[in-house]
Amino acid sequence: MSELFVRHSLNSKKSVKIFVSFRYFVDKASGGDHIWTLELGTLELDLNGKRINPIRINNINVTSLDDLLSESIALIAAQVDWSPFEEDIRCPIITSIRPLGNNVPIGYNVVIKINDALPTSGIDLSELKILLDNGDTKFDITSEFKIIGDLYEYILEWVPKLRINNTYR
Repeated sequence: MSELFVRHSLNSKKSVKIFVSFRYFVDKASGGDHIWTLELGTLELDLNGKRINPIRINNINVTSLDDLLSESIALIAAQVDWSPFEEDIRCPIITSIRPLGNNVPIGYNVVIKINDALPTSGIDLSELKILLDNGDTKFDITSEFKIIGDLYEYILEWVPKLRINNTYR
């Protein structure tokens, strides 16, 4: 049995322990095939003060184990009483921008990393606007960015469609 700890992004002071068991049984009727079972549970109480039922998944495929674990942990965490919540009062910050400086080779892509520290409700990109200022005109290039990541950290990458000069100025 393994133990893992889960924390809610708006309650950085509380961790919930989830017990995980991954076992197999030998099925004599099928000639000794292994039947894998995943069990997850916690001693935490739900919003009504009742025990949270464990999750048991029988005859699982080992190749889908990561997805099953993520889904099962999310189901248990959704039932936990996480109160009291902390207020998300800090805005996200840009932790890195590449490239920096003058006379950057035109072949470089622009990469921006945005983080949000706990406690947080996550980064809302719905109002994101990125402008390219060439000194004379500002161009909205927001839609040209590839965005990867999750609610707490995003990496935005811009691959310019047209590269005319040798350097960005």
